[in-house]
Amino acid sequence: MHKQTNEICIRAKKNVFSHLGGIHLGKQKSTGLDFASLRDYEMGDDLRHISWSSYAKTRRLITKEFTEQRRLNIRIISLLSANMIFGQHRQKQEILADALAHLIFSALQKNDNLSAGIFTQRLSLCEKITNQNQAKEHIAKILSFDLIGQKIDYTSLNEHLIRLQKPSLLILLGDFLDENFCANALAYTCKKHELVMLALRDKLEEDLLDLEFASFIDPISQKSLLGKIDAKTRQQYCQALNAFDAKTLDFAYKNMVRFAKIYTHENTYKRLRQIFD
Repeated sequence: MHKQTNEICIRAKKNVFSHLGGIHLGKQKSTGLDFASLRDYEMGDDLRHISWSSYAKTRRLITKEFTEQRRLNIRIISLLSANMIFGQHRQKQEILADALAHLIFSALQKNDNLSAGIFTQRLSLCEKITNQNQAKEHIAKILSFDLIGQKIDYTSLNEHLIRLQKPSLLILLGDFLDENFCANALAYTCKKHELVMLALRDKLEEDLLDLEFASFIDPISQKSLLGKIDAKTRQQYCQALNAFDAKTLDFAYKNMVRFAKIYTHENTYKRLRQIFD
C-alpha cells in the first residue's frame, strides 16, 4: 500500500508541478488583469472598465469584465462504497485515489483553501490539507480504506452538504451507481456552492459481456448469486443504467453542475484536464 501511495503521489506531482501545469479547478470573475468578456454597462460599474472603442462603434456603453485566479475554498469528498471494489484495468478505488491526488496537488499549487473528507453512511473523516505530506497521508487513507460492506447514505450526505456555511467548490468523487442515489436531492446544495460530480467507472459496468455461467458476489451484503448474462439481460441492464445516468445528466444540465466520468482504462490526468480546462 505504501508503494502504491508513493507511485500515485509522485505521478500526480510530476504532472501538476511540471511544465504541463496543474488543473484549473475554478475561476471567479473580478477586477483582475485577464480580459474575460464584454457586457452592457450597468449603473455602478467602474468607469475605468468601459470599452470606449466599443462605444465609438455602437454608441452604447459597454463594460469589460476580467478574470483572475483567487484563493478558492475547495472541499473534496470521496464517496467510498463497496462498489469501488471493481475494475478490469485498475480498481475504481485506485482511480479515485489517482484523481484525488491530482486535484489535491493542483489546489496546493495555487494555495487554495482545501479540505478533504471520506463519506460512507456518515462523514468518516474530514481534514484540512495544507502541505504535500498531509496530501500523501490522505491518499494512503483512501487506498487502505476497508470497502467491504460499505454503502453511501445519500440522505446523510445531503444533510451534511446543506450545513456547510462557506460557499465552496464541492467535488464529489464516487461511481454514483447506488440504487438510492438521486441527484435531485443535491439541488439545494448547488444553489449555494459550485458542484462537480466525478463518476469513476469501468467500461464493463456499462457494456456487459454475454456469460453462460457466472458467479456474482454483492460486495455490500457479501451474498453470492449464480446466473447467466444473455443478450436480453444485457439489453435490460443497459437500458436501466442509461436511464439512471440520463436523470443525473439532466439534473447537472439544469443546475449548472459539472458531471463527468473517468474510466479505469483512461489517463486520469488527461481526463481531468479535459473536464476542468
